[in-house]
Amino acid sequence: MKNELQYIENLKSNESFFEEEFSRLENYYVLDSKDEIHDFVRENEGILVLLDAVKPCLEKYFKNDEYKLYVSYDPEIVDNVKLVLLVNVSYERFQNGADDDLWQITLKILPLRRKINIFRE
Repeated sequence: MKNELQYIENLKSNESFFEEEFSRLENYYVLDSKDEIHDFVRENEGILVLLDAVKPCLEKYFKNDEYKLYVSYDPEIVDNVKLVLLVNVSYERFQNGADDDLWQITLKILPLRRKINIFRE
């Protein structure tokens, strides 16, 4: 995606474009609670950019695994809501470097997170 900031502006200003882009998530991710995820992403359009950018990394490190999105609420902090990407791996894979690969993905998308101003983990 060459112009991420313009893409985000288009998502904010064009409801049908947002809905089309959001619906594409289901082609790649399992959506645990679609309505909650929709509302979260609608308030944080840049997440779509990150989810798109992380796909090649997931394919590289976790090709045969399942990717699930869900919204997480912190019961102690009212406004602490996060979209979580869960990568379901086998126990063997978990024991053999999955954490290192997740860290590599985090490092790879860090410049993009800075560019579009999304810093929460």
